[in-house]
Amino acid sequence: MKDNGAEKVIHIKANKSIEDWFLKDLYGLCKYLKLPLSTGLNGSNSVKKMENLFKKGNKVYIKGGKAHGFIEALDIKKIMKEICCEIKPLCKDLGVKCNGEKCN
Repeated sequence: MKDNGAEKVIHIKANKSIEDWFLKDLYGLCKYLKLPLSTGLNGSNSVKKMENLFKKGNKVYIKGGKAHGFIEALDIKKIMKEICCEIKPLCKDLGVKCNGEKCN
């Protein structure tokens, strides 16, 4: 990446899937899917929970697939504050403050 002009490269190890992060903004998900906020989550993991939630909203969730308007419906600032400790080096460089949790 540096050979292609990047000033800095931050390595972040994924311990969870991105769906775990999407689920941090249940309000945004429900808004996008036009579901009541009281809609329950069910599934054995975050991908299954997303698939089931989308199904309730008469949509199909395909991991890695595009869904028009989906990302725009999410509150990325809220999600970033929730996951900041997981991606601490990136948050530090972006100036995002963690949500008060003690980061290791």
